[in-house]
Amino acid sequence: MLEHVPTIILTSFAGGFGFLILATLLTLGLRYRRPDNATFPKVLKIIGGWWIIGAVFFFSLLLGQKGLVLLFLFLSLLGLKELLGAQKSASIDMPVKVVVALIAVAHYTFILLQIKNFFLFI
Repeated sequence: MLEHVPTIILTSFAGGFGFLILATLLTLGLRYRRPDNATFPKVLKIIGGWWIIGAVFFFSLLLGQKGLVLLFLFLSLLGLKELLGAQKSASIDMPVKVVVALIAVAHYTFILLQIKNFFLFI
């Protein structure tokens, strides 16, 4: 199942997950010793978010190159949505045109990555 993944990548994931385990255990231990401190629940929420990020990236890696390309396509479209949501534009036509143009370009770049044609990136 993991034959397509280089050893250095698996070692990096093992180190990252080991660090998350250590951070979680340390935070739980510190919270047990000082239950009145309000910082530890916030830190545990942040660490929980990193667990989710690591798991999503790892499972997309298990799906191979297509899984990673789809993950980054999805993340780039989410980033574009956030950018347009933060933009305060009086005209409704401008964001629609920008979204259509950027989605078209994003699809072409990810299709080029999928077919291993890197001329756009050199």
